[in-house]
Amino acid sequence: MAEYRFETLHRVLYDLMEEKQFSIRRLSRESGVDHATISKILNGKRRANIHHLQKLSKGLGTDVLPLMQAAGYIEETGEGEPNELQSVFEKMHHVLAVMDEHERKFTEKELQQEIIIYEEHSLTEEGKQIILDNFQAKLAKIDGQGPYIKQLQSMFSRFINRKGSVKELGLMGAALLYFVVTKDLLPDFLFPVGFMDDAIVVQVVMKQLEK
Repeated sequence: MAEYRFETLHRVLYDLMEEKQFSIRRLSRESGVDHATISKILNGKRRANIHHLQKLSKGLGTDVLPLMQAAGYIEETGEGEPNELQSVFEKMHHVLAVMDEHERKFTEKELQQEIIIYEEHSLTEEGKQIILDNFQAKLAKIDGQGPYIKQLQSMFSRFINRKGSVKELGLMGAALLYFVVTKDLLPDFLFPVGFMDDAIVVQVVMKQLEK
């Protein structure tokens, strides 16, 4: 495991707290983490585990990955690297190993195959209905936040209003359908990692739409 970096985590947490104008007690109320625990994490007297970071990120209304990177659980990678997508897979597998809750790895090839299957299904009447019936409910269920959620909401608006070519609608439908179905490559109960494959699907689809 990478070296724990409490000073970097301290700085990132304080910046987020300042941005939200949160005191330690306010963050405790919003996150469900005891205020004494938060104080010890900030002062380097206690190591923040992944479950702490999960709760703190939710309380702050931000993604958990930057907090994991700040704490040293996963390494940062520069944007625009040739193997950017593969680095995301490596991050995800590393976090799973840290959590010791899931042994199976899946590959970019498997994900691409899943996207093709969902793309075809999303253009059928059955696929469209599944998206229409379940998208908003899934959002409400996970209380989702973060960039990929906003992208999914934008895709949903375009998809239901048929704004795009057949290929574009199929790609957007694939991401939406993958998001709403309960059976995907990683089970959703492995929060926060269980939604990483959803986020990667969105990333892959967005890159294809840009082309």
